[in-house]
Amino acid sequence: MSTPYVVQAGDWLQKIAQDHGFDNYREIYDHPDNADFRKKRPNPNKIYPGDVVMIPDKTPPGGDTPPGGDTPPGGDTPPGGDKPVPPKEKGEDKIVIARKFDTLCSIAVEEGYPDCSKLRGHPDNKDFLKRPLKPGDEVHVPPITEDTATGATEQEHQFKRRGKPIASIRFIHGSKTLPYKDDKTLTHLEVDNYKTDLAGLDRKKPFVDETVRKFEEHADADPDTFKIEVFDLRTKKTELPVEIDALRPVYKANGTIEKHEDFPGDRKTAGTEANKRSLDTICEQQSTSRRFRSCYLRLVVDDNDKGTQGGAGRPKQTLLTTDMTEYAQAQEKAGKNDEATKAREVEILDQMVRARYVVDGCPAPASQTKCEVSAEVPVGNNKKKVKAVVHVLRKSRDGAGCVTVKEAKDWVRKYVRWLYGQANMSVDLLSPFVRLVQPPTNMITIGTPSGPLATGAKEISVKIKVDGGTEKTATITTAATDTPKQTADKLATKIRSVLTGVTVKSSENPPNSGAPRGSADILIGDPQTQDVSITLDKNEDTTQKAQVISITGSAKILEFNATHRSWVGSPDERSLLKNFDTGSDRIDVIIVNGMTDNSWGEAFRSNQERIGTANANLRPKTPLVHSIIMRCQPISGDVVHTTLAHEMAHVLQDAGHINVENTEMSFNGSPVGNNEKVINGPKRISDPANSSVELEWNAGFKRKGSPVKFLRENNTGLITGW
Repeated sequence: MSTPYVVQAGDWLQKIAQDHGFDNYREIYDHPDNADFRKKRPNPNKIYPGDVVMIPDKTPPGGDTPPGGDTPPGGDTPPGGDKPVPPKEKGEDKIVIARKFDTLCSIAVEEGYPDCSKLRGHPDNKDFLKRPLKPGDEVHVPPITEDTATGATEQEHQFKRRGKPIASIRFIHGSKTLPYKDDKTLTHLEVDNYKTDLAGLDRKKPFVDETVRKFEEHADADPDTFKIEVFDLRTKKTELPVEIDALRPVYKANGTIEKHEDFPGDRKTAGTEANKRSLDTICEQQSTSRRFRSCYLRLVVDDNDKGTQGGAGRPKQTLLTTDMTEYAQAQEKAGKNDEATKAREVEILDQMVRARYVVDGCPAPASQTKCEVSAEVPVGNNKKKVKAVVHVLRKSRDGAGCVTVKEAKDWVRKYVRWLYGQANMSVDLLSPFVRLVQPPTNMITIGTPSGPLATGAKEISVKIKVDGGTEKTATITTAATDTPKQTADKLATKIRSVLTGVTVKSSENPPNSGAPRGSADILIGDPQTQDVSITLDKNEDTTQKAQVISITGSAKILEFNATHRSWVGSPDERSLLKNFDTGSDRIDVIIVNGMTDNSWGEAFRSNQERIGTANANLRPKTPLVHSIIMRCQPISGDVVHTTLAHEMAHVLQDAGHINVENTEMSFNGSPVGNNEKVINGPKRISDPANSSVELEWNAGFKRKGSPVKFLRENNTGLITGW
């Protein structure tokens, strides 16, 4: 006779079973008295408060499940979890529906067998001898034949408890506290922020090598290091081999992840994508326990950090979890465009990491697939994306850009993913995504950065031609004491009166110093759709000169400097940023052929006080804010790969350079020249464990916290969820 039990909040079937003296939830779930319950809850992993479960009279001894085992059914759904089929009549096979991570060995032991020999010998299970089990596979479990054994009662006997798994595997960070059973199982892994040969709270201690598999304080201080732990009850070995692999996301049409699969190629064949993203390691027995642990491991995103390019990388302690841009380019070159498109979408932070251990002592012969235990964890946590639009300046009207749209898109995605993966971030390219833009020749600037007042009673006259049409003339007379913005407004009004079908806009710029005002600009038409030619005919006001700004895409762009400060921008930069701004809720990136001082890039952020002043006038005005201008060479050379991520950091952190380690992405300058891919290049985004640390930025500005925090926070509108 069975007793009804009402499911409570926080219950799951395995818990209910153990609370009532059962080893396995199936002894309750599969009982005939629970036929109605099975119909109501066909997935035993999903039960709810108020459900009524019948508890059979039989109450066999209970016991604990070793740490690292599978999550019991109920509550949150574990991987897999298809409906188990109730047993057949006595003497017939029981059919068990395989779940994710199930093996013939795990099912055999769960059903009371000492190993998987009986299941492997069953003719109906022959399809599973050449491949791992998949969720939904129907495994035949023959009935156990009970034997009676006799012996002296004084003799001590050992018995294997039914249902206790013989082996399990999990990801951990590790600890120094024996017997380790309470160490937390990791729910995700993160791309490491440390230089790969260093460790410690100060990030300057040596990182122990792969031979150290016990606790080590400096490696433990890095929160992103992890270990693999194997629990094996039966093995007599002291070292166990484990395979670790990154898994590729496969996306549905709507962009969500459908599944994860191995990267292309054989993991043991050098040069394949699967091989690059694989790692073989050893787990060593810890003390006298049945737990085996690996050395300290890290996730990295480029070959230099992994060490396959030489230097101080750690190839035996790093797993490569990079993007597939280079693979996509190779596939495209081979004419495999669909595969190239699929590969380009792969995000570092959408990948999974799998660890596998082939169970020592599995009775399968060499011709069959051995039983293995595995665990999977996602890469990344609380993931975010930076919204951006990229514009490539053409070298001439309707001509080519210094790089193609595809090259720019690949470069942006690749290196922002690489560097920002350390902060659990990536880039979200918004429409119009990456586009070619025309060299603008449509701007007039009035006055200098100090904002002088007009002399007055002087003429400014311009001749304008749009799309090769009739030339129109607009003339005004300046008024004494007019500001540059007032003069610009007057001239803009006059231009509107002589042109039809052309938009004319005037805007004021911030001053270069403590002056109350700055210069002003006039934009005529849209350079993307209209070819505007402007000639300055009269320019008589000596204190408030007008200047035509005409960009030649093949020439170098004038940078901001001591004359045109960072919150003002040079006239060239303002012409680009004002013409091609797409909104203040994303970062507009304009890629140009070159810059006059050969800078790699310049950024326009929101608050100038972040570099040493609280003067509200000395801040960029919309639409300059949240903008970046950078030159092509880092893209075409593919060596200086931190430029865009560095400039984005100025915008997101709303600050200048960090005056700490020169390996920081936001440091002023590169410690290694142009080859920034090496492990001591400026590509680290540190995340100190002590959030009260005060970081010093240029011009004496200080902040408490970490660069990772500053990238992710206080960026209203620029950051989006995953």
